[in-house]
Amino acid sequence: MAETWFYVEGDKKVGPVEGDKVKDLFHRGVLNEHTYVWRRGLENWIKLKDAKELNESKPTMDLKSISPHDKIFVIKIGQDRGAQEIEYGPFSLETLKKLAEEKRINTKTYIFTPGMDDWEMIGLTDIEDVVFGVSAEEKIERRQSKRRPFVARLFFHDNDQVYEGVCRDVSLGGLQVLIQDFPAQVGDNISMNVHPENNDFCFTASGKIVRFLEGGQGFSLRFDNLDDAATEAINKYIQNE
Repeated sequence: MAETWFYVEGDKKVGPVEGDKVKDLFHRGVLNEHTYVWRRGLENWIKLKDAKELNESKPTMDLKSISPHDKIFVIKIGQDRGAQEIEYGPFSLETLKKLAEEKRINTKTYIFTPGMDDWEMIGLTDIEDVVFGVSAEEKIERRQSKRRPFVARLFFHDNDQVYEGVCRDVSLGGLQVLIQDFPAQVGDNISMNVHPENNDFCFTASGKIVRFLEGGQGFSLRFDNLDDAATEAINKYIQNE
């Protein structure tokens, strides 16, 4: 029987769930490396980054041994755009490069090939280096800057009440909001209007609270189906020098 885990989300203990579920939540940004986890046999709760079983390195795919013409890759379109998922393929590395050049796939497109345990985002695999021509240095720099501070006023609509907060660590997956003792719970849906000083980055969005920050200083929110305008605004901010 697979080892089961518990994790802390907001002020709640969630579980038991299998380790693969915890890994999936981490890759989707619901949990982070500082999330506390526990399993039977551990003396105390530990941070996810310190749980060896949940941070096992996946075998590196030997892309050099794969012909650029071998049609062995299947992609899944839709989830990265908030639309219905559709599978396409099999494709070769050569075809994937062309799809990338034509902007028909991106690093959040899911991919699968024999030898992989499950579907994975291209940006989390070595396939990214070949398909998008990303060097090791560029890859590290991109991931370090993936979530950048985003200072803005946010208005949360709760019936007739409006609240104001400041967001940070924005990405296409979600953001953190600094707001003292916000009257909500994990799982609540929030709508917002984001109005930073630069109007190029304004957007509206909605999402679900996934956890609260220590000391009631704010919460982490995961976006629900960002529209094209919001996606463009966030991307422009992330890519802005």
